Amino acid sequence: MNFKTRVRKVKGTPVLEITGEFAGENAGKTAVLLEELRTSTEESIAVDLRHMTFIDSVGLGVFVYCWRLLENDRRDMFFIKPTGFVLNMFQNTSLDRVFKVVDSLEA
Repeated sequence: MNFKTRVRKVKGTPVLEITGEFAGENAGKTAVLLEELRTSTEESIAVDLRHMTFIDSVGLGVFVYCWRLLENDRRDMFFIKPTGFVLNMFQNTSLDRVFKVVDSLEA
């Protein structure tokens, strides 16, 4: 399974880039990265999904959990350009109505 993560900063905002298939096997690693970003002092966290090709319910659960914790802290988590299967999963679960989804970091 092809899966990679990378954390970078763009205009002061931490961005977690996910490439490949985000499934249960790699949810722990991603949850740890998101927790590290969540405990930082930044106002928001971006998750770049442009190169993510698959997500399962465990992956969605990781996103929902982190998003909820940030919401409780009055902070923001947004997702950059989910496409294909990933966008379909967001739409089928109505998470596209809950999560802030943007086309780029500048949006």
